Amino acid sequence: MAEDTFAGELEAVERDAAEQRRLAGRLDRGKAAVAAAEAAVTGARARLVAESPDVARLETFSPTRIWAGLRGSREVDLDRERAEEQAAEYAVAQAEAERLRARAEVELAARREQLVAGS
Repeated sequence: MAEDTFAGELEAVERDAAEQRRLAGRLDRGKAAVAAAEAAVTGARARLVAESPDVARLETFSPTRIWAGLRGSREVDLDRERAEEQAAEYAVAQAEAERLRARAEVELAARREQLVAGS
């Protein structure tokens, strides 16, 4: 009888330990995903910052606008630069959404790890 109780308790401890290892791995992967998402956000924002002046140069009175006007390509150039700026804005939004998802995953894994550790 005592052996059955001991065996049951041992199985429960082994299950909890396996779950804790699984959650620790999930937490580690989540933290790595957050770091990668942070880097992606930084890179996407840098690309956006680089694109915005191109649009401004074609929209305002500038040598770039004058040269594009003389070549007859201002509207095409402006459309292209606006599209590149919009693509950069979209990339920022995607990177920020991925960062939020990764942070939520880390938070969930950490809470589950605490629950398993507390049981």
